[in-house]
Amino acid sequence: MKPSRIRLRTEPLELYYDPSNHSLYINGLELIPEIRRLNDLFDVIYDKEFYMRANKEMPLYYMYRGVVRDGDRGLCKSYGLRFDVTIIPPFMLGEEYVKTLGHCHSEVGKGITYPELYEVLQGRADFLLQRWVGDQSPSDLAKIKDVILLRASEGERILIPPNYGHITINPSGAALILANWVSSTSKSLYEPYKRMGGGAYFELAGGRFIPNARYECLPPLRLVRAYEAQIPQLPEARNIYEAFIRHPECLKFLNDPKFMETSLISRKEEGII
Repeated sequence: MKPSRIRLRTEPLELYYDPSNHSLYINGLELIPEIRRLNDLFDVIYDKEFYMRANKEMPLYYMYRGVVRDGDRGLCKSYGLRFDVTIIPPFMLGEEYVKTLGHCHSEVGKGITYPELYEVLQGRADFLLQRWVGDQSPSDLAKIKDVILLRASEGERILIPPNYGHITINPSGAALILANWVSSTSKSLYEPYKRMGGGAYFELAGGRFIPNARYECLPPLRLVRAYEAQIPQLPEARNIYEAFIRHPECLKFLNDPKFMETSLISRKEEGII
């Protein structure tokens, strides 16, 4: 293995990261990502002056979907789950920290959307979670009932609960690498974020948060640390990949979340930002 490649903590999945070009390798083979470029985020960027003068084709982040060992594909299929890795290099979108486009999840049943489980493999992440008054595919996109900034560091796990949309932000000077498990039947819905010009708040340089004026009467932005956030109990394992491979039943809630607690994100809040 080339010295420049870094083994990620996804054992028993042998996954290597090349920081020179943000590529991933499994069994020595380079994986092909889906790339989000600047022009893909036009609708949701805060600093439009930056956008107008920047290279619209510049890559912002890389999504590797269905990253599993060949021998684990049958298990993933039988449980209806997909393992993804996302790489978000450090960058400033003018005044704003680099971020994902943002999306909601489709409904798994009437009135409840699919959850998603994340783990930070490298770097620091700010997850901007928001819940619409209408919860899923809201008819009035300007009305929000809850907004949370969920902060996570390397090795920490967080849950995107049902009925919350989310944006992932890299507020650091290092590459952010995330792993996640999600239902293979869940659909990502980007239109609410595009129509509203982004999330409820924008995170700018220096940790400033600016409310998005397209929303009405925004609730305060609550800060929650990942280690205080509630997630379903997982078996002891080095990472979420190993947890599923050893005990696949532990992630059944990703396809059947109706018994999950969805009203509380955290047992403790750090405060209002």
